[in-house]
Amino acid sequence: MVKVEKEMFGVIIAFFVLTIIGCIFTPADVNATSLENITMSANIKPSAGISLSTSNINLDILPSVNGSFGKSDALEVSVYTNTLNECTVTMIADSSDLSYTSGGTTYTIDSLASGSTYTDATFTNDKWGYQVGTSNYRPVATSGNPITSLVGVNTGNSSTVTADVYFAAKLTLATEPGTYTNTVNFATTCSLIPPSYTVTIATSNADGITIDGITYSNGDTPSIDIGSHTISGTYPSGYEFDSWSSTGSIAITSTSSATTTINVTGAGTLALTGKSSCQSTVSGTMQNFNPSNICSNATGTLTDSRDGKTYTVAKLADGNWWMTSNLNLAGGTKLDSAGSDVPAGYTQSSPYYTLPTSETISSGTTLTNSSAFSNNATAYVFNTGNNTTTCDSSTPCNSYYSWLAATAGGKDSSGNAVETNGYNAAYSICPKGWRLPTATTSNAPATTSPNWKTGDWYALATAYGANLESNIYANTVTFYNNAGPGTTPNFLFAGCYVSGSFYDGGSRGLYWSATAGSSTGAYSMDLYSGSVTSAANGQRRSGMSVRCMFGD
Repeated sequence: MVKVEKEMFGVIIAFFVLTIIGCIFTPADVNATSLENITMSANIKPSAGISLSTSNINLDILPSVNGSFGKSDALEVSVYTNTLNECTVTMIADSSDLSYTSGGTTYTIDSLASGSTYTDATFTNDKWGYQVGTSNYRPVATSGNPITSLVGVNTGNSSTVTADVYFAAKLTLATEPGTYTNTVNFATTCSLIPPSYTVTIATSNADGITIDGITYSNGDTPSIDIGSHTISGTYPSGYEFDSWSSTGSIAITSTSSATTTINVTGAGTLALTGKSSCQSTVSGTMQNFNPSNICSNATGTLTDSRDGKTYTVAKLADGNWWMTSNLNLAGGTKLDSAGSDVPAGYTQSSPYYTLPTSETISSGTTLTNSSAFSNNATAYVFNTGNNTTTCDSSTPCNSYYSWLAATAGGKDSSGNAVETNGYNAAYSICPKGWRLPTATTSNAPATTSPNWKTGDWYALATAYGANLESNIYANTVTFYNNAGPGTTPNFLFAGCYVSGSFYDGGSRGLYWSATAGSSTGAYSMDLYSGSVTSAANGQRRSGMSVRCMFGD
């Protein structure tokens, strides 16, 4: 502290400021999940802190008869946090007065009166106070009456916001010379309450929508303020949410009308519009399927008009409609434009492609023709006659197709053979309006990052929990549990045929894509109980299963 002699008629005011800074990191427990893998997770807790540009403020004032006004340089108060919400800084002084003790006597400079604000011109004599930015001056609070919202900011993730704080006093000759001190403490609290937003439900076309326990009827135009990141909604049978839109800074992270939970962040207005009269049961033919009239959570079957076989279908987690049973189109079927995924202008009398005759069984699971599924340049088909979901080592199920058969000859739209790694065949044996999924659409090897991320198999596998960000292969049971036998997607362990023999029945599922790997290879989705591969490059001769998806 600096002492000033009386004849100088000067007063030096010194502030000692404490800095409170916090940062917390706590790792969670580490658990071994298998003999081959461990899972490590880090629990990052919310943290917030303050940094100050200096720990001491010195204010020199030479008192005068009418009062001399003095103001400090700016104290930069910086707030930082890893939360996304508003932070409030609290400034609390140990005492409302500045004090100086000499010869057993304590002298004080009182704080500005509470309940009022002051400017440079209206500052009260022999008082002190503070200012934030260009705002008016205010009294500094004590612990019994802290001033909040000194800095109110939405910092965003791991960002920093700074405010300038000034201290000032106005002194007359009545003030005893000396060094007057006080301690001012800063603390910050960052709210963990998500930003609020308004949800507006348009129910003119969907009576009985329920959002967060509130049911809205026809003609309602409700608006509710919800401070939460998740809205849960239900709707009556035959209705669903049809459109989603937002204003302000809202980000909608789940936009599928098949779900009734909408995850949003930000602030603004989220509008949900109901759709009425959608069909809650899927029916009709594969060739005439129109999803615009079908509820997203609808169930049922469609009939293939080519042979009368029926297939279960569903809108899966990737947002697309898929067959949820394996294709079972018979060998010898003629593919024309009316019923199949082939170009326009072809008829039964002049088909685009005719499937090879189905192979036959000699005994057990062995094919009569030991050369079947042995030549990459030849198309093969084997219809088992077993149309159930029972697939095991001694029971092949549904039908098996080589890649040339599955792609109706493996041609592009110009009629040229597709033999380049990453290129897709233009057509397939799927019903009209349906197609083979892709392993990539980048016209580059699906096994090269990040090409596989453009494929349909990648989108589906990741939608059901497989982590394929850094590799086409995920060593996890998640996809099996969510999409394997017995689930809604119901991908079966149907195994495969190679050179007349049956392999991996009951333990492995292989499903062709439209994507070529080379002149002799092609990509498939490869599923085990503990892994999934979205782009497995195998031999075209292999007899694998086929699943079709709807749309372009």
